[in-house]
Amino acid sequence: MGTTEEKQKFAILMAMLGTAFGEKGIASERIEMYWAHLNDIPVDTVAKAVDTIIKTRKYSSIPTIAEIRDAALGRDDEIEAAALDAWGRACRAIERSFYGVDPVVDESVRMAFGSWEGFGQTDPENGVADRAHFIRVFKGLAKSRRDRGEPALEAGFRGALTRGQDVVKKLAERLGK
Repeated sequence: MGTTEEKQKFAILMAMLGTAFGEKGIASERIEMYWAHLNDIPVDTVAKAVDTIIKTRKYSSIPTIAEIRDAALGRDDEIEAAALDAWGRACRAIERSFYGVDPVVDESVRMAFGSWEGFGQTDPENGVADRAHFIRVFKGLAKSRRDRGEPALEAGFRGALTRGQDVVKKLAERLGK
């Protein structure tokens, strides 16, 4: 973010937070401080985070900068849950010889094992170590995205941690339907 238009959208988002959490007229200094610490995140990503916060936050005060960053970019506990889910997806994909559909899992498998073929040739005796290695790689990739100001997890890994609709769509495309 950084343009005047983005800053105006950001000010509207702050006003929405103020309205939602009972604070009329947020001080311009406060908006400037939040802007200074959140302007590295695309305004559309911040807007989604604000929407999530308004829907789920239980406290009646304006969320902190850190809370907004976490909602926009992903928290460590979300990344941990997504890593475990991704491991399960990878195992199911290799068992069914149906891989290459989920970009987040694909990237993690390639980084951890070199390729899907490499993953498929791992020794079952090393299952615990392979799982730990995959999870470390997945979390590292997610945190690297977060450090770049991008959402740590793809939209499908947020919330319910499912990408079922995308997988079904890609499967249908592969089958020509």
